[in-house]
Amino acid sequence: MELSKENIKQLAIVKWIEANVVSCINQLVPELFAEGKISSEDLANYWETPNLDDYDTSQAYWDAVDNPEPQEVYEWYCVSKSGYEFFKMCGDPVAQYKGIYIWGRTSTGQRISVDFISDKTRMDIINKILF
Repeated sequence: MELSKENIKQLAIVKWIEANVVSCINQLVPELFAEGKISSEDLANYWETPNLDDYDTSQAYWDAVDNPEPQEVYEWYCVSKSGYEFFKMCGDPVAQYKGIYIWGRTSTGQRISVDFISDKTRMDIINKILF
């Protein structure tokens, strides 16, 4: 049985995730925050970037720009440097702490590979990296 082009892409994405998403560190990151070793200021992409299409008026949009909300992180992962750079490009919260690259996943309840397949931005970026 021959694999389709789409199946080959999905397998390549899974292999990339396995190579670049090292370990779940949900216990460590809250401790680092609690001990003041990292803060929201240390995270790139921590604040939501408002989308103009989500607002009824331009004033509401500019209010959101002036008062951004933090992205809600459900899971924390240790990632490779390449993973850090990738997730930063995708707009996900990322940080570095003493040589540890940290990714804040803003979704949960499904495999990480599903996040890629269902997100056009991620697919565009990963396609440039892998293919």
